[in-house]
Amino acid sequence: SLYLFFSQYDSSQNNLTTITTTNEKKEIQLADGTQVWLAPNSTLSFKNQFDNNLRVVTLSGQAFFEVTKNENVPFQIIAHQSQINVLGTSFNVNSNHARTEVAVATGKVAFSPASSTNSILLNPGERGTLDYVSGELHKELNTDINFQSWLTGHFIFKNTPLHQVIEQLNTYYQIPIQIESKNNECLLTSVFNNQSQEEILEELELALGIIYAKDSS
Repeated sequence: SLYLFFSQYDSSQNNLTTITTTNEKKEIQLADGTQVWLAPNSTLSFKNQFDNNLRVVTLSGQAFFEVTKNENVPFQIIAHQSQINVLGTSFNVNSNHARTEVAVATGKVAFSPASSTNSILLNPGERGTLDYVSGELHKELNTDINFQSWLTGHFIFKNTPLHQVIEQLNTYYQIPIQIESKNNECLLTSVFNNQSQEEILEELELALGIIYAKDSS
């Protein structure tokens, strides 16, 4: 009886949990204490209890990770055709069927194709990209100061073209903004910090001399 009880207990502890978001963000704490902020329209799968030699999760979409450091048990993220290996760090992963991007905030991250030993080491302030079509693995400085804005709601724009401003704002707000005018190359310098979408649109009206309207359809 004890054997059956503990076998069932161990099995339940290692069940796979899958969390999928739609229009909302979700904060998740894993069994090792790792914090994950899952972006809208994303999916994260993980064991309720990690193995003793490797902590593995699977991601589709975007998430920000703060991984609990454990030098004896590496943390691994499988994202489509790529994998990310860390010991303890914080970083952003944005993955779809065409490519995966990893931007490191703290610590170091090893980034590689899932089926290859060829990897790059990413340090804070660096970004790695794996293109699935070309197979190219690329590392560069992360010049996107808003790479965490989808999570924090804090945006900084410095002479940024309007279409790029709208594109980044649409990653945070649930109601997408569309530009009807073909002349969308006016530049914006501003900072938005956890403001409502309507407040931001009103500021854009004043700063750029544009007019916005809500689509009631």
